[in-house]
Amino acid sequence: MSDKDKNKGAVGINPVVAAVTGAIVGGVAAAGAMALGDEKNREKISDALSNVKDKSMDYAEGVKQEIQERKEEVVEKVAEGKEKVLDKAESIKDVLTEE
Repeated sequence: MSDKDKNKGAVGINPVVAAVTGAIVGGVAAAGAMALGDEKNREKISDALSNVKDKSMDYAEGVKQEIQERKEEVVEKVAEGKEKVLDKAESIKDVLTEE
């Protein structure tokens, strides 16, 4: 079984979102490292990093939820389409058997 098959149906975080989030966190961490000499700066940096992490996790969760909602909509539309096709097939069968 390939890796693609193993992950089929799994909802994950978009790689672009992960990369942007990583770049933001990394950039803030690098800038903060320069100011770590002062206790107040360390505390401010810690708070900022925690805030960035929380916001990025919230964003990623929102994206994940949106993907799940879209998936559910697609599944529902496919089921509706399947039902319509079956109804039409039954109608055609009825017409053909009448003759």
